[in-house]
Amino acid sequence: MKRRRPTQVIPGRNHTAFSLVELLVVVAVIAILAGLLLPALTTAKATAQAARCLNNHKQLQLAWLLYAGDHDDQLPPNGDMLPGLARNDRPFWWAQGVMNYRDDHPDNTNTSLLLDERWAQLGNYTKDAGLYRCPSDRSVSRVGGQIRPRVRSVSMNIHVGRIVDCFVITARRVGPDKVAQIPNPAMQFVFVDEHPDSIGGTAFWIVPGEGRESKLLSYPSALHRGGAVLSFADGHVEAHRWLDSRTRPPVKGQNWLGETDSPENSDVRWLHQRTFFPEE
Repeated sequence: MKRRRPTQVIPGRNHTAFSLVELLVVVAVIAILAGLLLPALTTAKATAQAARCLNNHKQLQLAWLLYAGDHDDQLPPNGDMLPGLARNDRPFWWAQGVMNYRDDHPDNTNTSLLLDERWAQLGNYTKDAGLYRCPSDRSVSRVGGQIRPRVRSVSMNIHVGRIVDCFVITARRVGPDKVAQIPNPAMQFVFVDEHPDSIGGTAFWIVPGEGRESKLLSYPSALHRGGAVLSFADGHVEAHRWLDSRTRPPVKGQNWLGETDSPENSDVRWLHQRTFFPEE
């Protein structure tokens, strides 16, 4: 009778295998931990993006103030624009470019319209195209068959440094000429993140009608937990969450947001309280 050779045991090695039940328990525990951790990671990411956006606005507002300091306190120019008519022969724009979702639209990816001082009066003070785009903005444009992020998310309050009739010889400023002439700089917002489906030119449009006459001409962004980041003429920045659902429409990736009646909208009232409306 042939004798069976004894199994060789290697010292220090555990030969006990996991059962199917034990493996399923481990998988279940991992799934539970992932479910607990993912919301925390999502919150941490959103917080980090909001912090970056606040810093971007702080730098933009500092550039705005530095420009005024170098130009006898004069407000950076916020000229009215017409689509597709970027100009480098007249210094009426803090930045230029029209954002949209059209394929191969050059403004969507042209950082020269933000940084080159021939086109953008604040470009020499910012020098970083990343300051103009909210970290939470996922809007893109197709250029040459490739998907690329759009370069700008921010707009400037139309009632700050506004210049009208920019394309004729009679261009003129509406409202205060200098920072010192703004009635309450701490309550005058300058830059704001604009809704990706609302942003077009470089100006954020609001009208003074309140109560039943309230309207949304430009929509603020709601990418930071239902809110946006704004900067103010005194240099401070803040994040603000919008309360009315009409101010927070979903992002569809198309230019569908235009002038809309929004009676009794508390968010419109909040913006009005932080805007000086000069008489034309």
